[in-house]
Amino acid sequence: MESAAPAYASVAVREVYFDAKNRDGFLADAARLGLSAQDVGVPFLVTGDGRYALGDVDAIALLKAMGAPLASSSGSAPVGAGMSVPPDAPPAPWAVLLALLPAALADSVNPCEFAILLLLLGAILEKSGSRRRAMLAGLAFTLSIFASYFLMGAGLYSVFAGHAAAFWFKVAVGSLGVLIGLANLKDAFWWGKWFVMEVPFSWRPHMAKIVEKMASPWGALVSGFVVSLFLLPCTSGPYLTALGYLSSKEVGAWAWAYLAFYNAVFVLPMLGITALVVAGRATVEALREKKTDWLEKIHLVVGLLMLGLGSYVLADAFNLL
Repeated sequence: MESAAPAYASVAVREVYFDAKNRDGFLADAARLGLSAQDVGVPFLVTGDGRYALGDVDAIALLKAMGAPLASSSGSAPVGAGMSVPPDAPPAPWAVLLALLPAALADSVNPCEFAILLLLLGAILEKSGSRRRAMLAGLAFTLSIFASYFLMGAGLYSVFAGHAAAFWFKVAVGSLGVLIGLANLKDAFWWGKWFVMEVPFSWRPHMAKIVEKMASPWGALVSGFVVSLFLLPCTSGPYLTALGYLSSKEVGAWAWAYLAFYNAVFVLPMLGITALVVAGRATVEALREKKTDWLEKIHLVVGLLMLGLGSYVLADAFNLL
């Protein structure tokens, strides 16, 4: 008596980020099962008898139910009829941190955030003369900037990570990174010509009024969230480029740690400026002069970092690395 054929005949593995034909088939399978593009991600397992599974846990469970031999922890084993699917290893944490560091550094040496923090510290010292109040305000302002940008990053990452549109998001932000890099290089050599990669001049009086009205530790905490919206033209480029890199990596729960690392680097100079002013090592006026003197050099550093990172993200998106 012949044994019955296994419930599985073969398993076809299709890559959907870079292959448009496979992506169309992926979305067609989802539509046939009554699922929208927003309902599905990868991995997505569809069987010939109309069953499906989303996510690696459910997909493995369905394969087991079908009787398919699965990959062992030491390597890949046959799945289906003579096919093997090597498991996708997540990137090493140090590799992800090294990739994020240029964008975080480019963001952290931004003249916009320096100008706002110096405005806040100067207003508090002028009104109260208290270095303790200035320290608390600087810390509160920095904390609110960290929290607001972390939450914005977490929201965007949740939308794009593992989504079928992640490839296009990555291409878009990689291109944006290159353009921002070139724009900053323009400011390094021809500052003020055509446009500047800083908070628009027309916004600055409104921003100054917000900061001056809230020149207290509690006010600084609130103003940090409000002012973060003004900072977006300065800071969104590096952050979006970093999120584009993260969105197509299988980083899982590590994503929140990576976002925390990025934003910690981002606010580090703000903590340094607060410490210098509070310790009396530098005055607000002296730091403002230094910022002006170093403006072109800051744009040069940011431009080179963003040009490199944007090119890396684009190369990674098209699988050239």
